[in-house]
Amino acid sequence: MKRKLPELLAPAGGREQLEAAVSNGADGVIVQDMGLIRLLRNYLPDMPMHLPTQGTIYNPQALDFIRDLGISRVVLARELTLEEIYAMTAGSIEIEVFVHGALCICYSGQCQMSRLLAAGKTGGSGGRSGNRGLCAQPCRLEYIDDRNRRYYALSPKDICTIDSIPALCEAGVDSFKIEGRLKSAEYVATVTRIYRKYLNLYNEGRWPGEIDPWDAHELEQIFNRGGFTEGYLYGNPGEALLSGESPKNRGCIHGSCDFGA
Repeated sequence: MKRKLPELLAPAGGREQLEAAVSNGADGVIVQDMGLIRLLRNYLPDMPMHLPTQGTIYNPQALDFIRDLGISRVVLARELTLEEIYAMTAGSIEIEVFVHGALCICYSGQCQMSRLLAAGKTGGSGGRSGNRGLCAQPCRLEYIDDRNRRYYALSPKDICTIDSIPALCEAGVDSFKIEGRLKSAEYVATVTRIYRKYLNLYNEGRWPGEIDPWDAHELEQIFNRGGFTEGYLYGNPGEALLSGESPKNRGCIHGSCDFGA
């Protein structure tokens, strides 16, 4: 039975937002704060709760903990390997993984650099916390090293794991997460269409063995920062994780945009 949400949520407007979400038929809420998770389980026991990647869930023991709190789905930390993901999918909680989009240079999006730098400029204590959707993206800025070289030293490439759809499905992953923060509608349409195409092919037993060059071209053209990476899926990529050359969309280079002409 739904109970009235406590006044504790009122100062930040959280109470009104949650009540509006419930009354408008929201299917669930994404929550990171453990205290708020306990409150919601108490006052909205029927509302499904998902834990985002900022929850830093990276082992089966943590899964047991959040399942007992009432979490029904978790987005795993983006630093996990495929082998580690296998070990996380045997339980009774739904597993979601990042498969495409922007990576954070900090562990699981816990960017204290954004919070501290922005706080220094504004004089406030909270700064621009990535956990509150306010990341200042210091990883996308240009830096100067001790040799006076200018480059984007902290800017990761975007992740693209479309070749690994079979491996992720066989690992028992329940849902794919495509990152689209501040991206265009064209980006969302292109990326989701191509991933859905290959996920359907796999589910129908018609996996082609490799990605069609035109589909790969479309993914690269719509957004990439110096090419793609598979992140930590097959181990620590080291410096190959970083783009260095551009924090924005590079598009296609070396004539690749002429594909199919």
